[in-house]
Amino acid sequence: MSNISLKNIAEQIFMNPVYLSHLFKTMEGVSFNDYLLNVRLEEAKQQLIVYG
Repeated sequence: MSNISLKNIAEQIFMNPVYLSHLFKTMEGVSFNDYLLNVRLEEAKQQLIVYG
């Protein structure tokens, strides 16, 4: 697992984290943190199904 954060992503693409956050919410309709949490929960569910 890698440490995924909005700040790390913004640094990688040379963008201001505040602007990236605003852009992400505008395009996806949810905050980056909510989106990331949902992705992690879905992955955990899939792993429980496969390995549970």
